[in-house]
Parts: sequence; structure tokens; C-alpha cells
Amino acid sequence: MVNNTIIVRLLDGKEIELASDSPDLKSLVQVIVENRNAIDPEKIVVECDDERFDSAGFAEIISVAVKSFLDELRIDKEKLETALSEFKE
Repeated sequence: MVNNTIIVRLLDGKEIELASDSPDLKSLVQVIVENRNAIDPEKIVVECDDERFDSAGFAEIISVAVKSFLDELRIDKEKLETALSEFKE
């Protein structure tokens, strides 16, 4: 089996390469967390050197997952800020 490379471009200058046969999703999540304030899920681009790979479909999956993840982080931050505010009062 040929190992192809999947490139996930999260934003300008921030991309991660994944092996198609065993993608390192932990590294992808780490880059997402490190750049959470700069990523626009709608602008994520995926490229692959295998034309049979559905790059657009994978980009959509990554975009939806990143959007959900960032929304959850925002909600958790708002809950934390509310709790801290109530605690201070």
C-alpha cells in the first residue's frame, strides 16, 4: 500500500501533514488548540497527493469538527467567566 500525504492547512502559514494510512490526529488537534483564536473553520483547506482521496469531503469534516470544538471552548469560557463573576460578588 502506498502511503499518501494529506495536508491540512488550518490558516496561512499553519499546516500539518498527515499520513493517509495512519494519520496523527493528536498532532492535528494540538495545532488546532494552539491556534484556536486564529482559525476560521470555513477557510480550512485539505490537499492530498492521491487524486482518489476526497479532499473536499475531508476538509468539510475537519471544518465541522473544528467549529464544534471552538464553539464548545467559547461556551466553557463564558461559563467560567460567569462563575468567577458570581464568586467575586
